Amino acid sequence: MSASRTAILQEQLIQLGYPKDLPVGLIENASHPTQRSFRCTLAELPSFAEQNKVKNPTTIVIGHVVDALSTLSSGSDAGMSQNEREMRQKAAYAARLVYEAEQDEKKKLLLSQPVPPDTDSLRSDESIGNSSKSVLSIPAEIAAANILPARMIDLTDEHLVFVNKRLADRTLPQVLQWCCDTLPGLAQVSSFGVTGLVILDALDKMGETMPCIFLDTLYHFDETLEHTYRVEKHFRLDVLRYSCQQAATREEFERLYGAEMWKSDAAKYDYLVKVEPLERALRENKVKAWITGRRRDQGDARSDLDILEFDLDGRLKVNPLAHWGWDQVWGYIRHHNVPYNPLHDKKYKSVGDAHSTVPVGADGKERSGRFVGQQEADNAFRPKTECGIHNRWKYVVQRGSSC
Repeated sequence: MSASRTAILQEQLIQLGYPKDLPVGLIENASHPTQRSFRCTLAELPSFAEQNKVKNPTTIVIGHVVDALSTLSSGSDAGMSQNEREMRQKAAYAARLVYEAEQDEKKKLLLSQPVPPDTDSLRSDESIGNSSKSVLSIPAEIAAANILPARMIDLTDEHLVFVNKRLADRTLPQVLQWCCDTLPGLAQVSSFGVTGLVILDALDKMGETMPCIFLDTLYHFDETLEHTYRVEKHFRLDVLRYSCQQAATREEFERLYGAEMWKSDAAKYDYLVKVEPLERALRENKVKAWITGRRRDQGDARSDLDILEFDLDGRLKVNPLAHWGWDQVWGYIRHHNVPYNPLHDKKYKSVGDAHSTVPVGADGKERSGRFVGQQEADNAFRPKTECGIHNRWKYVVQRGSSC
């Protein structure tokens, strides 16, 4: 980060009313082995960045403001590569998670103390730090330190590489059995697409059970919702259904946020109906590791998936079908007579929200019918390929919205 850019940012913050002696944290290459962290004051920011040769991508944490550079100036992304932009977003997301974890601990501590009847107000979320508050409330002393949350599963990088190599050529039941025997706090997050159904069927045949989380965005196809209940009955599941915290129905949602929000504010839409409900589900069910249906042959960000990977929140993500192909998945579905979404018979290869999912031709890519006409939350020039569930760090600024 050049001194000139930090000078512009410094000037903007001072104009917003932040004092020059406010503590500032600089985190360079956050979540990367070359990460560096520094402390200075707002007044010292440009000279300090120049003196220490701080470069992009860098997260700036200033008092009660987490700034991932682009949030204050529309021109602050100039010259920044997509990789640098994503690393910056990951840093801000990780900082938020660390801060929220601390707030949760403070809340538990306070609630465990005896409270006189006339001071019940001390138990309110306002007084003890409601974790649903704005991302802009992360103190510098939290984010300027080691910002990555602790891993919830005790696996070193070396161990992770070793286990991934060992699991790569194992059968699906062998991979799942290892997970069930090894990983505490294990759950499956599924939209009941064909890959998730393969995993559910394999677990059922193994006699293994675990929490199964389904995110109801309020905009699923009717066929999809009917399908979820068939699957629930078929596998004797007790599906944990999560949706937007502020609205129980599509009608309520549109009264609050307007019609076609996925067009007017796609990032906030994804945060409200997917990102926040998922984070709440993982937190409330004490999930430490969760199973997904992602595969390498789905392409884009999924093309180099391993079976095991750590998410930025410290949870382990398990991709048992990472090395499977489309034909192999459907071969299993048909051989084992697994119930699937009837929309697949209408040329929908991958099924998401009804408003932005279309059928694709026989030669079309599996996920090419998803997110039609939509772009990435952080880059209007890149077609959207993920809904937010697997790239939650892109939606960190949505924490500051009035939702």
